[in-house]
Amino acid sequence: MFIGHDLAPDNVALLREGRMSAVLHHDLKQDIQRCCRIIMQTQGALADGDAGEPSKIDVITPFNIPPGALSGAGASMQAWGLRANTR
Repeated sequence: MFIGHDLAPDNVALLREGRMSAVLHHDLKQDIQRCCRIIMQTQGALADGDAGEPSKIDVITPFNIPPGALSGAGASMQAWGLRANTR
């Protein structure tokens, strides 16, 4: 079993070829924004409050590759219309 991270073009190709079993994908932008809010709250730059939820992790396999997934440069989950909070 070979599991990768992120739906980068190379990983999509490996999934399609059957050389990769699954890819773990999450909304990195959402996670970075949450981390920044936590740091800013810790430093007093933002009032304490809800920093938000971590992004949901999607498990993509050769059987559920998003329709229209690109294998060219610059492909992203957003280009395929997916969001971290959808299944």
